Amino acid sequence: KKNSDKHCPKLTDEDIEYLKQNTRYDEGEIREWFSGFISVCPSGILDKEKIMDMYDMPRQKAKIFVTQIFKLFDKDGSGSITFREFVLATNMTSCNSPEDKLRWAFKMYDKDGSGTIDMEELTDIVVTFYDMEGVDREEA
Repeated sequence: KKNSDKHCPKLTDEDIEYLKQNTRYDEGEIREWFSGFISVCPSGILDKEKIMDMYDMPRQKAKIFVTQIFKLFDKDGSGSITFREFVLATNMTSCNSPEDKLRWAFKMYDKDGSGTIDMEELTDIVVTFYDMEGVDREEA
């Protein structure tokens, strides 16, 4: 067997406490999320390719969409999403109030975290929407 097969991700008490404090989920829900996450990602890591396989949309649209969500959810910049990042992201994207949804959308487009969306970021938003519709970047 390969060495990587020996590594079986575990949900630690520290993970549970952190997620209970930073999401609206209770311990039972966190354990349920972990079980589902590990069944889809046995390594405990979710990469861009795996996410693209999960979305039922044309490959090019999925690639653009996944790139956007990775910028927001891959907090440590590793190129993959850990269980903690996944649960934080899930909590954020399934928010209920319009204010929370706006806050989430704003964070997604405020790429430099400055608290404002500048012209370059706004242009990027518009171009991304055109990209998802299959319109050439230059045309957009």
